[in-house]
Amino acid sequence: MGILLALCTYCAYAIFTCRIVWRILTVWERSAHFNRDALSKTPPVTILRAAVDIFFFPRLFRLNPRLWIGEWIFHLSFLLVILRHLRYVVSPMPEWVSVLQPYGICAGYTLPFSLLYILAVKGVVEKKRYVSSFNVLFLGMMLFMSITGIMMRTVVRTDIVAIKNYMIGIFSFAPGILPKSALFGIHFATALCLLAYLPAHVFAAPLSVLSAREREDGLKSLMHGE
Repeated sequence: MGILLALCTYCAYAIFTCRIVWRILTVWERSAHFNRDALSKTPPVTILRAAVDIFFFPRLFRLNPRLWIGEWIFHLSFLLVILRHLRYVVSPMPEWVSVLQPYGICAGYTLPFSLLYILAVKGVVEKKRYVSSFNVLFLGMMLFMSITGIMMRTVVRTDIVAIKNYMIGIFSFAPGILPKSALFGIHFATALCLLAYLPAHVFAAPLSVLSAREREDGLKSLMHGE
C-alpha cells in the first residue's frame, strides 16, 4: 500500500507540474499580442501594483467585501499550512520553518472556517447560480482535507515520526512503510487529488496580473497622451 501511494504521489506531481508549465507558456504566448518587449521593461510601480493585486485582492474587495475577507483568510491560512507541512518533507528542518510552526497550527484551525464562510457567502447569502460545480467540489475537498488534518492532531493521534520517515522516503525515491493510520492515508490521498486538479491559473497568476497591469498602465498613458 505504501508503494502504491508513493506511485500516486509521483503521478500527481507530474500532472501538477505539466499543467503549471502549460499554463505559464500559454499566458506567456498571449502576452506577445500586446507587447512582450514592454512587459520585460515593466516599471517598478507597475510591478508593485501587481504585487498588491496578488497578495491583497483589491479588485475583489471593491466588488464583494464579504467574499473578500473569507478568500483572504483562506489564502493566508492555506499558505501557512503548506509552509508548516515542510517539516514532514525536509530534514533537517530549517529554522524559519520552526518559527512558522505556531502560526501554521493556528492556520490549520482557521482554514476550515474560512472555507465554510466562502461556501456560505456564495451559496446561501448571495445564492450565486453561476458558481461552478468544480469550484464547489474543490472547496469541499479542501474542507474535508483540513478536517481530517485537525482530527489527526486532536482526535486520532498519528505517529509523526512515522509520517515524516514515509514522506522523506517518497521524496528521496525510496518509499518505506506506510504509517499505520487509515486517517493519514485518507488525508494524504485527498491532498494528492487536490494537487492533481489544483487550478493551474493560481500559479500563473503573477504573470497574468502583471500582463493585465501592463495593459492598463499602457492604456492610461495613451489616454493621457491624447
